[in-house]
Amino acid sequence: MDHDGASELLGVYVLDACDDGEAAEVRAHVVTCEPCAAEVARLGELAGWLGASEATSPSGELRSRVLRKSATRNDD
Repeated sequence: MDHDGASELLGVYVLDACDDGEAAEVRAHVVTCEPCAAEVARLGELAGWLGASEATSPSGELRSRVLRKSATRNDD
């Protein structure tokens, strides 16, 4: 797998959503490519933060405001 192909899969790889063949190819690339290794580390840290976050629901007022804006933009 070339650099571009591997770099496109880094996010999927970090989330463990690649098939086994893709994961092996990305792993092989990452050990030889410092920029991709750094990106895997950064994305892994981000995924950890997201996994530790707590889901909250928006207030009714905020939800209504966003939906109104969205409907207005779709009418354009």
